[in-house]
Amino acid sequence: MVPYISQGAAMAIEDGAALAELLAQVDSKDQVLVALRVFEKERMKRSYGMRSASLVNGKLWHFPDGAEQQARDQGARSEIEGVHFLESINQWSGPVTQL
Repeated sequence: MVPYISQGAAMAIEDGAALAELLAQVDSKDQVLVALRVFEKERMKRSYGMRSASLVNGKLWHFPDGAEQQARDQGARSEIEGVHFLESINQWSGPVTQL
């Protein structure tokens, strides 16, 4: 994981909860391998998605001064000014990315 949406510890907690949920459904040793494969498949999708979002955030917050930086700042203006917004460039609080 890269550090741009502080998801490392959160992902570890999610992993623990997901693993506990799956293992709680295991009735025999024979089912453990199947449960672990399900865990891996599902958690990899989530982890890759979070990593992708984090990489985007890393780019967004590190633009050099210029056109991209100004467009980013404009995209967050409503939020910064405390005006209701339906979307934001800020993944921390954008309603679309908070789903």
